[in-house]
Amino acid sequence: QLVDTFEQINHQACYWEKEFSQHSQLWKDFHQRLKHLEEWIDKAQTAVKEKHEDYAYLIRKHKDFFQTINDEILHGFIKSGRELLHIRDKTEQKEIQLLMDTLENKWNTIICYAPVRLLRLQFERIEKIVVQELEQAENELNDELKQLERQHDTTEILRRHNERFQLNNFHPTMEIHMRDLQTFANDIRTKEQGQTLVSHENEQIDQRTIKLNNYWSNMQAKIDNVRRKLQTIPKKWQEFEEKFHHVESWMATIERSMTNTQNTDIPLEQYKAVVNKFK
Repeated sequence: QLVDTFEQINHQACYWEKEFSQHSQLWKDFHQRLKHLEEWIDKAQTAVKEKHEDYAYLIRKHKDFFQTINDEILHGFIKSGRELLHIRDKTEQKEIQLLMDTLENKWNTIICYAPVRLLRLQFERIEKIVVQELEQAENELNDELKQLERQHDTTEILRRHNERFQLNNFHPTMEIHMRDLQTFANDIRTKEQGQTLVSHENEQIDQRTIKLNNYWSNMQAKIDNVRRKLQTIPKKWQEFEEKFHHVESWMATIERSMTNTQNTDIPLEQYKAVVNKFK
C-alpha cells in the first residue's frame, strides 16, 4: 500500500510538473509575442506621426515600413492569448482578453490609417511643390511689371517672360501637378468614407485643393495679362515711331517748301504752287 501511495504521489508530481512546465511555456510565449506586438505598434505609430520637411523621405520611409506587414505578429499573439485563457481563472481571463482586444484594435486602426496617411503625404508633397511654383511665378510676374514701369528693355523682359512661362513647360507641368493633387484628394475622401474615417482634416484638404485651384486659375490669368502687356507696348512704340517718321517727313517737306519760297529765280506759276502748299 505504501508503494501504491508513493507511485500515486509521484504520478501527481509528474503531472503537476508537466502542467507547470506547459503553463510556464504558455506565459513565456504570450509575453514574448506581446512584447513583439507592442514594439511593432510603437514603431508603426511613430511612422504615421513622423514630421519632416522632406516629403519624399517620409513617403519612402512609410512605404518601406508598411510594404510588408507580418500578420503573424498579431495572429500569433491572439492564438497564444487564447491558449492562455483556458488555464487561467475568470479574473485573469478578463484582463488577458482586454489586453488582447486593446492591442488588436490598435493594430487594426494603424492598418486602416496607414494607406490614408500615405495618400496625405503624397498630397502634401504635391501641394508644397504647387505652392512654391505659384509663389515663384507671382514673384517673377511682379518683378517683370516693375521692370516695365521703370521703362527697361521691353524685348528683354518679354524674352525673360517667355523663357519662364512658355519654353520650360511651366503650364503643362502645373496642370499635371493640379490633376495629381485632385486625384490624391479624391482618393483620400474615398478611402476615408470606405473606412468611416471621415474627419475634419479631410474637409481641410478639400478646402486647400479648392484654394490652390483658384490660385492657379488666377495665376494663369495674370500670366496672360502680363504677356499681352509686354507684347502690346512694343507694338505701340512701333506705331509711335511710324507716326514720328511721318512727322519728320512732313517737317522736311515744309522746310523744302519754305526754302523754295525764298528762291526768287523760279517762275511765278511755280512760286504760286509752292505757296498753295501752306494753305
